[in-house]
Amino acid sequence: MKGFMMNADFHDIGFMGPRFTWCNNKEGNSRIWERLDRCLANSIAIQKIPVAVTRHLMRLASDHCPIVLKMDEKVQFKSKNIRFEDTWRSYPASKSIVFHSWNKKDSGDETVILQKKLSRTLKALFFWNKNKCRDLNSLKDKLKQEILDLQNKEALGVNWSGDDLVALRSKVHELNVTLKRLSTWWNQRAKVRWHEEGDTNSNLFHCYATTKRKGNRINQIRDELNNVYDEDEQIERVFTIFFGKKWKYRDYIISDWPAVFDSQKISEDDITFLNVEFSVLELQNSVFQQGNNKSPGLDGVTYSFYKSYWSIVGETLWKAVNSFFNSYYMHKEWKKTLIVLIPKIKSPLTPSNYRPISLCQTNYKIMATMLVNRLKKIISKLILEEQVAFVHGSMSWTSLWYVLDWYGFPIAFSKLLMECVVDVSFSIIINGKNSS
Repeated sequence: MKGFMMNADFHDIGFMGPRFTWCNNKEGNSRIWERLDRCLANSIAIQKIPVAVTRHLMRLASDHCPIVLKMDEKVQFKSKNIRFEDTWRSYPASKSIVFHSWNKKDSGDETVILQKKLSRTLKALFFWNKNKCRDLNSLKDKLKQEILDLQNKEALGVNWSGDDLVALRSKVHELNVTLKRLSTWWNQRAKVRWHEEGDTNSNLFHCYATTKRKGNRINQIRDELNNVYDEDEQIERVFTIFFGKKWKYRDYIISDWPAVFDSQKISEDDITFLNVEFSVLELQNSVFQQGNNKSPGLDGVTYSFYKSYWSIVGETLWKAVNSFFNSYYMHKEWKKTLIVLIPKIKSPLTPSNYRPISLCQTNYKIMATMLVNRLKKIISKLILEEQVAFVHGSMSWTSLWYVLDWYGFPIAFSKLLMECVVDVSFSIIINGKNSS
């Protein structure tokens, strides 16, 4: 079946309802259940149909379940958050837009000023892109036709001139630039290694990105009382209740923890190293050591934005980051975190079938990375390689403070670490919409 689907460019669009569609109606150990009936769609259909899902109905008169294909024609929710597009970097005009938007005067503390500049600059880039830049797919088709016309004219040798040759070369160059921009646009959405390994701007690449986005849609969910819901508001409520219980505050007991001997604590040299003031170089290393294609958080900013316009935005970013290190206070807006749900199994039905992945804001990740870069030079002295493993259960952040204190971490560094993990708020992304 898999070979047939791959050769024919068919894709299973998923289902709602009972897991199996056929039963042989026998008793005992002879009874067999299978999913024999399914709806398949090719790449063209997947890209054209906004939302499609197969529903398995009750099996009554037949040994097969009736299946219904539902195509949702409702306008889907689009996030109001503006996100930086990597394709914007390829336009020379983008640097001028960033420069003029960024250098407008703002009031407030360093953190507020950075937030205002980021918001204003992203809006300026977004509306510039909307009003000035052509649709890349339409431009690609137009350039292909113009190149074909010029090549046909050259082949016929009728009224062919040097200006035509210059125009042909110009169109070919413009097409290559457009294809590269399209490839960047799709790569930012596909989140796969194909772009790095040579599969750029192919139909398969586009289809993967589209299928991945539709495959992340949650069509139904079952709560702890075995009630099944298929409306977005109901699905959001089930997940909110589930994670609210999972992440609620729990009491902790440290009286039975083993004692920490002086020989196990960090050295005076380590304490001195951790207490050294952070530098602009550490900030720059934190930004440039990260990959460009990272999913942004609520701020919509990516590492590629800071890397591309570092000469313009770097000083403001440093002032805001340095303000955090001096005040031991992180702006609550930076702690607002999105949760994206990744299925653990092929056909998830309960909240526990999904793995929550945090999409932290880029400014938060930059500061956290600076702390981690210092911490990782010391942590190997405290934790052996064999001890680095997943531990079941949850951890109280208060217990983290005690551990840092027991190992002799300086109070200043410990306060910075704790400020990164306490008072964080989460919003779950349900079918493209952020929950409360």
